[in-house]
Amino acid sequence: MALHSDGGFPVTANSMPELVARSEVIVVAQVSGIAEVINMSRDQVNPDVPDPNDFEIGQIYNLTVQRYLKGGGDNAIKIMQAEGGILLNQATPSPDIIKEAKSYDNYFHVHFQTGVKYLFFLKSLKAFYGKDYFNGAIHPWVWSLPDGGNAGPLTATEYIGANFPSKPSASLLLYVQQVVSQNPTIPARPNTATLIPTTPPSNTTPAPNGNGIPAIKPNPGLAAPDAVNVPAFTEADVRQYISQVHPEWGLLRPEGPVTIDSVEFLANKDVDKRLGKSSVSGMTGVGGDGLVCLVTGHGKIANRGAGGMPGTPPANQSQTPTPATTFAKAYWVFDIKTGNLLMMGGYGN
Repeated sequence: MALHSDGGFPVTANSMPELVARSEVIVVAQVSGIAEVINMSRDQVNPDVPDPNDFEIGQIYNLTVQRYLKGGGDNAIKIMQAEGGILLNQATPSPDIIKEAKSYDNYFHVHFQTGVKYLFFLKSLKAFYGKDYFNGAIHPWVWSLPDGGNAGPLTATEYIGANFPSKPSASLLLYVQQVVSQNPTIPARPNTATLIPTTPPSNTTPAPNGNGIPAIKPNPGLAAPDAVNVPAFTEADVRQYISQVHPEWGLLRPEGPVTIDSVEFLANKDVDKRLGKSSVSGMTGVGGDGLVCLVTGHGKIANRGAGGMPGTPPANQSQTPTPATTFAKAYWVFDIKTGNLLMMGGYGN
């Protein structure tokens, strides 16, 4: 049994109207307690059952709802938060292994406190897990909400820029109510959680331009703007980019040379099949038929054990540094049009 870490770049809203539009339910609530853990990874042949080899920790929390700003429902609901991963060599990881795996993910998930008021932007997971769970609709999906103080986003703070500034709690709630009343109609992003092995389709759609972090510089001469399945960079561009270490790689760093094993342009829904994992495609922010560039390599890949991403202000860094570890393999996922880095990770013993 081995722990693993995914250095993913979260899918973020560009504005409050988009955040509201992509949320099925918006609530003011307190965390009343911690509940069960479920495996977020699903078997690739039968998504109704957990993956037997990959355990993505989905920690369930009980919420006591004080107020619905959008949607409606019970006063008590459950939310799920991703808090780490484990490569299995037995059916079920022990509580101690789960606790250790969570420590590797300290920087990437919210440490909820009971009795503290939060603002949640949520979507239902009932269709996938068959239970009345909710999770974050899109980042920033959790906000602090202190009485008489400034509310602020708690997720994806280093990626949202100036789009979601902190403001007094009362002002934030009033603003969200105003946006809800305007009934924004931005469609929800496709749910790519159900993973069924397929082959890349002959016609593919482009990845959303707003996703990811700038990485490979696209060449406009390679693809017309309306060419939906033509990459704006070449394999040589990819290899040149991977040959150097970049600040946007976050906590993961090669310790020595990395050998590139493959560079593929394929449908996002086939990424997990290629990697032998079950959760990467759902974190890229790209629809199942969206074409992406998947790069795999091997070497010695280190999680540096830092408390925050490079360039993150000290005040925003985790106060509990993640332990350092190393992985045998690495992967990168890029947007084919913008060259943006959508996702990267280390895995393997």
